[in-house]
Amino acid sequence: MTKESFFNSMSLIIIGLGIGWLAGLSVTPVIVSIIVALFGVIAPLIAILVGVTPKNEQRINLLPIALLIVGLALGSILGIFTRTHNLLGITASASHDVPSSVSTVLFGGEHDECERLLTYDNNELPKEVEYSTIEIFNDLPNLIKDLKILRKVLENQCAKLKEAE
Repeated sequence: MTKESFFNSMSLIIIGLGIGWLAGLSVTPVIVSIIVALFGVIAPLIAILVGVTPKNEQRINLLPIALLIVGLALGSILGIFTRTHNLLGITASASHDVPSSVSTVLFGGEHDECERLLTYDNNELPKEVEYSTIEIFNDLPNLIKDLKILRKVLENQCAKLKEAE
């Protein structure tokens, strides 16, 4: 492996890790869509161009694309781990210095999440609440077995969150 091909391979892994990390950190589908749209077109093109061999061989080396995919997978795992374990040390509810417009984009918008949760019927509601981005809600289905009471508790808590915004 030449120095240039090693550098190209490492660059693709770093690009993949970066894109995956950003996607893994995001809790809003809009941010993930933007990242995927922008980098999902650019990164594979770079991988293909890096993998093209000289004209006399007429073949494409698939190793750079594989390295990019490995980087994306590892980066996504790292980003999700960073977000779920709060390794960056900031949450929307813990910091009163974060403007609500920023917290809505970066941290998922609790009011929007509440509205989404309340659209589910009683059969789907416990599972959706358990995996909600509003962490204080995640244990409610285990604590409240009656689905009507669970919905009422959510409605009340969502109203309080809306007032707080």
